[in-house]
Amino acid sequence: MPNFIDVEPIRTFARHAARRIAHPSVRERFERLAFERLLNDERNVRAARAHELDTAPDWARRASARGDAVVVFVLHRGAAQRIHTVARRLSDACLVAASDAAAHPGHGAYVTAARDFIEKFSRANFEVAARKALLFSRVRLAWDTDGDRELVCAAETVTATQGRAWTRIRSVAELRLVGREFRNCLARTGRACSYGGALSRGNGQFWVLRDAAGAGLLVAYAARVTPAHFSEVEGPRNTPVSHENPDLLLLAAALGMQPRTPPPGLPPAAATAAILRAWLSTPALEPGQHVELTANLPLRRMVATT
Repeated sequence: MPNFIDVEPIRTFARHAARRIAHPSVRERFERLAFERLLNDERNVRAARAHELDTAPDWARRASARGDAVVVFVLHRGAAQRIHTVARRLSDACLVAASDAAAHPGHGAYVTAARDFIEKFSRANFEVAARKALLFSRVRLAWDTDGDRELVCAAETVTATQGRAWTRIRSVAELRLVGREFRNCLARTGRACSYGGALSRGNGQFWVLRDAAGAGLLVAYAARVTPAHFSEVEGPRNTPVSHENPDLLLLAAALGMQPRTPPPGLPPAAATAAILRAWLSTPALEPGQHVELTANLPLRRMVATT
């Protein structure tokens, strides 16, 4: 084992990585395994420099004077990722072991095997723990994927401008697909996450705006069962969107949202919806003509162009 001036940073990182494991004995055992793994990984070793030896304990200075190698811990990114990955998979294994086998027909053998693995975990080394944890992590992912496909609301569509339409996102799996399309954090959501959890519990609504060809233009999130406003609205790659966007106003009117602070003298929300519906049904404009929208928003002019 290398002569580390201080092993406490190694112990601290191992403890931090193990925190996500809920099972106490598995967490403690993995912390020890992670510590040993990091301690013996040459990628985490760097020779101590002169100023580090100057403040090192006496034994380290004596060892250096004898010509022995004295080193410091510098965490390698790949080593850190490996520790965190195995910790996450062990957490999944604990969840599988704690599951009700009757709730997962056909997977009862996996639940039994996971319980046996957790019970005997004190005998496992790091590689055995990593290999078996991977199996149970895949089992849990399959369970989550099945549940994420469950439809949590009825299909709804709101007509927007220029052949566009809003459609309501109906499952966590669909929400992830939209996230991948828009290249944002929704791609990584799940039922245990804030966005996916809000959708699966019925505490939030997600809508996606598409053009006539089906391309995604906007994603809107409204918290609560009866939303008063949009919590987030973004385009692809988290492009910001104006709250005065006509398509967004149409969706807001369809959801019955009221303006927060309507300017004096402007029509109420019902009139806004009526004006927008009339605007949608207006025949195509000739070049130079325009339609003015003045309900619940500053004056906006839509000018036809050639």
